[in-house]
Amino acid sequence: MCSDEEKPAIALDSGLLDVSHQFGWNLKDRDNLWLRKKTTCNILPIDDHYDIIDLSIMPSYLIGYDPLQGEEAIAMRYGTYNIGPPEEHPEYLMFQSLLSANRSMKFTST
Repeated sequence: MCSDEEKPAIALDSGLLDVSHQFGWNLKDRDNLWLRKKTTCNILPIDDHYDIIDLSIMPSYLIGYDPLQGEEAIAMRYGTYNIGPPEEHPEYLMFQSLLSANRSMKFTST
């Protein structure tokens, strides 16, 4: 998925971090640790990688609740995992109900 010349992958590297200095750990020099985090990522393309599905075709154990009648979801499809009946679409990496896109949420402090 990183082969697109216009949208190349991004590499992030923290370099070596001295945990005593960066995290305030009071370690002796002989016990000191160095930490490094390095990762490469890119934005996943969405074209040809999603379906709008009726959630009633998905088993409720995958959703975590019983969907409402006619509830739809956007289902992201990356990979070729095809074990099981086609209507369960186990190759979906994730799915999100479209009802949450049409709902306003209010956050308050108590």
